[in-house]
Amino acid sequence: MTTTDEPTDGCIIQLSAELSERLDARIENTTFETHEEYVTEALDQILTHIEVDTEPSPNSHPQAAPTEAEAVKDQLESLGYL
Repeated sequence: MTTTDEPTDGCIIQLSAELSERLDARIENTTFETHEEYVTEALDQILTHIEVDTEPSPNSHPQAAPTEAEAVKDQLESLGYL
């Protein structure tokens, strides 16, 4: 596959030869023509997924969230063990 030597808006990231070869194999049967197109799309999807998973819900208060130990204690109490 091709890569661009001309910088565009954004930043330049260098990839190892091994990762570049793996990208070549992944890109082969797709509509992506360059590593840049493929990596841009992949990173966009990954970051969107992370951002959605880490956004607090509108009604949540991070300070009010029980710790893991408190949650376990509450569950044990509800089951009659404590």
